[in-house]
Amino acid sequence: VVKGKIEANIYTMNKKFIKKLIINRGDFLVLLNCGHGYKILEDDTQVLEIKNGPYLGTEIDRCRI
Repeated sequence: VVKGKIEANIYTMNKKFIKKLIINRGDFLVLLNCGHGYKILEDDTQVLEIKNGPYLGTEIDRCRI
């Protein structure tokens, strides 16, 4: 999180909820073999999300939980 605060929800690859985390400015997550979603908690929040490639687009590489 570059600026602000988010609530991150972490899931197994089978879409089972694992944990809810509050991530503040300067904090980061490294996720391996799991899914995630997040909610913005403060106005003007900025998040930098980096994914390893190749990324073939939302239709192929993204699954909504």
